[in-house]
Amino acid sequence: MFNLSSAFEKHYKQILCEDLLLKLNLPNINQMPKITQTILSTTSERVATNQAFIVHTVSGLELISGQKLLITKAKKSISTFKLREKQIIGAKVNLRQHLMYHFLEKTFFIVLPRCRSLCTKEMPSRSTKSENLLANYNFGFDEEFILYPELESHYEFFEYLKGCNINISIGPKSTLISVKKLLLTGFYIIL
Repeated sequence: MFNLSSAFEKHYKQILCEDLLLKLNLPNINQMPKITQTILSTTSERVATNQAFIVHTVSGLELISGQKLLITKAKKSISTFKLREKQIIGAKVNLRQHLMYHFLEKTFFIVLPRCRSLCTKEMPSRSTKSENLLANYNFGFDEEFILYPELESHYEFFEYLKGCNINISIGPKSTLISVKKLLLTGFYIIL
């Protein structure tokens, strides 16, 4: 088996773990904060109205994540949005371990530096409630979704992909939010 670890993962294991152990003086090594999973999700009005666009959405997210997707469906009918129950509205994928670190490395070192909206905001489409009690870090892309290297060479197929939400979950739950913020700044993630 070949080694799948990315530079992002090596940075966490070799530098951040040691720094956090020395700074925090934790009684148990299992209390050390770490990124447990990353969830990519996308929904679109265009997918809800025309089911043919789900192919572009699924193939685009699979190229970026390197993993099979879960198709999301509407839980109930909403007449104002012309939405029926169990109608396909988007897709999502949970990334863990090696694939998660590869995705985060691409996002923070290739895509985000090339975002034009990064100059005006801290993160593209970042909400004010981006850190909750469990310290999930949420942000989204609007137009910048096409900047991933796997998608930009085939722009004509993925021009209808207009957005993606990214949720980074940090555990364990007992860790203080300030410690979790320390972990994110160690990865050079803007807070």
